[in-house]
Amino acid sequence: MAKNEIRHDWSKHVSRGKPARLFSSLKLSNKEQIATSTLLAVFRLVPELLSELIKDVGLRITDKSTFHALTEVNLVKENPSKKDRPDGYLYIKNRNEWSALIEAKVGKNSLNPEQVSRYLEDARSNNIDALITISNEFSPRVDQSPVEVPKRLLNKVKLYHFSWRLILSKAQLLKQNSTIEDREKFFVLEELIRFLHDDSVGDKNFSLMPATWVDISKEITVGAKLKVTDQRLLDNANALVEEFSEIALNLTDHLGVNCSAKLPANYINDKSLWQKSIVRAMVDGKPISCHYNIPDAANSLFVEIDIAKSTVSVGMEVEAPKDRKTISGKVNWLTRQLKNQDIPDSYIKVRWNSRAADAFAKMNEITSDLPIPPSKTTNISTFTPMIQLQSTRTLQSRKSFIIELEKAVVTFYDEHAQYLRSWTPKAPRPIEEQRSDE
Repeated sequence: MAKNEIRHDWSKHVSRGKPARLFSSLKLSNKEQIATSTLLAVFRLVPELLSELIKDVGLRITDKSTFHALTEVNLVKENPSKKDRPDGYLYIKNRNEWSALIEAKVGKNSLNPEQVSRYLEDARSNNIDALITISNEFSPRVDQSPVEVPKRLLNKVKLYHFSWRLILSKAQLLKQNSTIEDREKFFVLEELIRFLHDDSVGDKNFSLMPATWVDISKEITVGAKLKVTDQRLLDNANALVEEFSEIALNLTDHLGVNCSAKLPANYINDKSLWQKSIVRAMVDGKPISCHYNIPDAANSLFVEIDIAKSTVSVGMEVEAPKDRKTISGKVNWLTRQLKNQDIPDSYIKVRWNSRAADAFAKMNEITSDLPIPPSKTTNISTFTPMIQLQSTRTLQSRKSFIIELEKAVVTFYDEHAQYLRSWTPKAPRPIEEQRSDE
């Protein structure tokens, strides 16, 4: 380092780099570098956006944080045999320091597992905390990568992934619900949203199942024997994980609140277990489901895909009121919450407080055609209002399947779920008042 050269906080990681610019001077052909520079500059100007994206990993960013964002970086310790270079670098300092390399892809370009692995090795060699990948590939959580890398590389370096669609959704959510009063920050956020709507960068919805979906769904429908080693099953399982992730973003955009897929702890720790469970369900001809957390909703919303029966169900289970002793009393409690019972394909599933099979009824007929309990001692335990679509033609279509599934989710929430309320017991009354009533 020259005698009068200023030593920056990031100098121990990066030997050379350019500050991320909101308005890049790069050639228009360098779309990935332009997109990276613009995004990192927005992160620096509106740290609330990055904080929102990675809040689940424990990093908090404020206006008081030291924040550096660089592009076209050269690392202090570089492997001379490697020709690729990270797209960007972040350095954040509060009480502690945190740094990350950035690798971004735009449009239809996908992440390369080998390249991601090399950047993880670079990060470890330079004591950099994380690698953030950005592309149009979907992932259910930012700490789950869409690519598989050797687990040994993740011992000291964290791997996070943002889809451009996720960044757009978080930016829109921040703009709508945030208390950001700084006019410049608000303007920058609006410009990023406009930039991300450019089809050459992001704004890519998951819209098409793999080409093998048609054959796989047909084989499952007729009961063909499939093997878990069939690569077609894994390809379609990966696609369904991406679609389930997309539904969470659709709900977030539609409702203006942060919605997320509700995953078991073992799926969070190992994303491959989710894909494997979907593969096993397809082999066994069983339904595939995903639940979603929606703030202040009566319960989680679920999506269930039964390929063997060519059905797609979207619903929400609510506990039946325990203070209503009769079947009609419980049903009346529910129907008062159902504002639009004549919506096509709307049903109610009734679960009994025994091992008896569930009962089903059309939503607009459940009051006149009450479910009959299997015994005198059996009563209703839960209700599940749902929209259920049954169409072999739709389910075996790569595109229509996605369109109708996403449409059913929004319709069910708008017409039914938003009005549902959980049953809560009434507060106990004083004994003297009860005696007086008697």
